[in-house]
Amino acid sequence: MTNYDDIFDQWIREKQILDRCSSRTIDSDRDAWGAFRRYRGVIAKDGVKMFVLNAVDAALTPRTINSYASGINSFLTWLHSNGYIGERLRVPLQPTQKKVLPTYTPEDARRVLSYKPQNGGERRLSAILHLIADAGLRIDECLTLPRSAVNWENCLVRVTGKGSKVRTVPISLACRAVLFRWSQLSEHPLLFSTASGAKLSVHNLRRDLLRLLEKCGVAKPAGSFPSVPTGARCA
Repeated sequence: MTNYDDIFDQWIREKQILDRCSSRTIDSDRDAWGAFRRYRGVIAKDGVKMFVLNAVDAALTPRTINSYASGINSFLTWLHSNGYIGERLRVPLQPTQKKVLPTYTPEDARRVLSYKPQNGGERRLSAILHLIADAGLRIDECLTLPRSAVNWENCLVRVTGKGSKVRTVPISLACRAVLFRWSQLSEHPLLFSTASGAKLSVHNLRRDLLRLLEKCGVAKPAGSFPSVPTGARCA
């Protein structure tokens, strides 16, 4: 009988070493496998359905079941690709009600981005917000961005994202100007660091933004930045 627990550990090791997935992703996959075993899932066509049936009977929410299913389906895809199973199996997802979260209006964004910073903290926040709005960076990508990653001459930023995947994104001349002005106020390796050069925490950034929104007369929509970033699943 195939020992899928050992094979799962091999898959996890490949994700850690070859794919360089984050510890958050690895922990999520381990939680999914634990749930699959706990609710008597089996690597077989009917066995993956049994996991869902047992999870529903245990009163797990559709969202929780789907979260576990995401990790298990990734493992099932790997099993099929590597010849451990002959049939491509999928844990069926449960229907959930899609919730559309409100966002900032264009007028809200204009107010915030046109605000004239009054101190160092506000100048740092303004530079971060311009970079997020201009190039679509995630919060943690901004907070870990080294100043050496900015190509001032060509208006490019080299970003290291989830799973240590590197991409290069363009920025506008206006954004470059804001970033350059901020870069002249600090010499630390991180572009957006604390005064001592340490990584800025999301909590402190959230505090600064809430203060700025209040000054600008802008309400923060539910579910919008800033919140603690969640890890994206590695492929």
